[in-house]
Amino acid sequence: MHNGIQSNLNFDFEGYWIYYIIDNSLFHLVLFITILIVAYAKDRFHKKRFNFIGKSLKIGAFVLALLFVGGFFNSLWNLFVLDKIYTSNDVDADSQFSTMVPFSQRMLIEGRGSILTGSFGHLQLIWFSFATMSWMMAFGLYRLGLFVMRSLCGEKKVNSTRQP
Repeated sequence: MHNGIQSNLNFDFEGYWIYYIIDNSLFHLVLFITILIVAYAKDRFHKKRFNFIGKSLKIGAFVLALLFVGGFFNSLWNLFVLDKIYTSNDVDADSQFSTMVPFSQRMLIEGRGSILTGSFGHLQLIWFSFATMSWMMAFGLYRLGLFVMRSLCGEKKVNSTRQP
């Protein structure tokens, strides 16, 4: 049996997903706090009232969606890209897909890995497509969550255009 097919039969999809979430939770928490501080500063600069609960729930929902979707795409990365397009000897650092940090030459230098198929530019293009899909899916989940919460709470979206 082909080695790639055999390894796909024993693939631990949930393991890579959970590993990504555990490994990147602190980074996403720092991202959440940073975005919250920037949003607060922006509202203070424009002399608007800062709705802490509302902003933090919305920002937190998006960062949480990005974390879970990133874990899903990390599993897909390990299933379809790692050991098929490139290899890595440093399993902890180099085999993980990141939604924010591009695939770089650092992962292939010092004998830690090599490209099996295609070129480095090809590998970066694959990373870019994975990252784009993960951000789009996270934004879609975020918007879906807002829609569901509004419908459950009975809120109606306020139309911002004024009519005379």
